[in-house]
Amino acid sequence: MGRSSECAYYRAMESPIYFSGQFLLATPGMADPRFARSIVALCSHDEHGALGINIGQTSDDISFHGILDQFDIPAEGSADKEVYVGGPVEAHRGFVLHSLDFNQSETLQ
Repeated sequence: MGRSSECAYYRAMESPIYFSGQFLLATPGMADPRFARSIVALCSHDEHGALGINIGQTSDDISFHGILDQFDIPAEGSADKEVYVGGPVEAHRGFVLHSLDFNQSETLQ
C-alpha cells in the first residue's frame, strides 16, 4: 500500500461509513452463493450491525398468508403476497416493509 492509501485507510477506520437506506449490488464475481446476483436494501447499518432485505429473491417456502396463519391472524380481505428473502444470518427472523401511515415503537424510518 502506498503512503496516501495507508492514510485513507486509517482515516476510514477512525470514522466508519454506514449505508442505511442504500442498496448493495453484488458484483458479477460474487462467490458467496447467499449473496450472488443479489440486490440488498439496507434498512439499518451502524456500529451494531446491519439489517437488510434481498430485493428480487422471494421465498418458495412461505407466503404472506402463510405468515398470517402462523400468528393466527385472519387473512380475509388481504391479498396473498410473496415474501422476500432476507438474511442470510437469521433465516427464521423477519420484518415487514410498510407505508409510513403505520408507525410502532419498533418501526425504523
